[in-house]
Amino acid sequence: MSDPHTKEGESFRDASVRRTVPIPSALKNSLRQWRPSRDAWGALRRRQLQNEYERRREYYTLKAEELALSTNEGDVVTAIRQRLAARGYAPNRRQVGQIHTFACIPSFSWHEHLLPDLRELGPVTHFDYTALGFDVEELARTDRNGIAKRRLMLEQLLPAVRAAHRERPIDWLFYYGGGQDTSPRIIRQIVDELGIPTVNMSLDDKQGWAGRSNDECRTGAVDITREFDLYITSARVALEWHAVEGGRPIYMPEGFNPATYQPMDVVKDIAASFVGAALPCTA
Repeated sequence: MSDPHTKEGESFRDASVRRTVPIPSALKNSLRQWRPSRDAWGALRRRQLQNEYERRREYYTLKAEELALSTNEGDVVTAIRQRLAARGYAPNRRQVGQIHTFACIPSFSWHEHLLPDLRELGPVTHFDYTALGFDVEELARTDRNGIAKRRLMLEQLLPAVRAAHRERPIDWLFYYGGGQDTSPRIIRQIVDELGIPTVNMSLDDKQGWAGRSNDECRTGAVDITREFDLYITSARVALEWHAVEGGRPIYMPEGFNPATYQPMDVVKDIAASFVGAALPCTA
């Protein structure tokens, strides 16, 4: 597919699709238990991730300058309005509490904390593919089984959108996911049929911008950003990356769910603490 920004459909062949040497799971687990091999692997991965990030950042900085792209939020808002108008869509004015959101958010880890704020806007139709028997990590794999499961999941998405829209017109679609969770083709179908605004959000662009290819696109944001009307990223540096790939990005830092995470009157016996996870793109 030709890209209006890159030349002749050119796109950065991201270094994160590096060649790997298959290692049996049993051997891999044994190596992880041995301190010297674990330390050596950790040092290698740190260097790989840093090199990938630096190459990616330099490529997109130069490309954005060459194309004279703006990531100013006001310019992005104007571009989104023009995009909606070009397809004949005029947003319906709704009172807060009456906005119908179709939310594609898998119930995995902390993800359900995205729902309370969406529900403040109004009714939410939650498409949770984990409730349909699909596994987040399984869909992220680009082997034959992962690709087949992703296809089955996506076959259920469009009918779910249509059914929700028949019951009550959808005002906008909100997605939290990457190329492993969605499909450029499906997003185009939704837009062609309903015309509704589409928004995606990603919080790991610096580490998970572009992974291996499945049958349609690469995991991460690189091949899907242009399909959404608005793309929210938590990495300022990635604004240029999205723009070069044809997206309309805005920067928003990570937030939290105040209903769950709030100050508590407890004895403070820990000076400082950090809670995190070994994500597939960084582990």
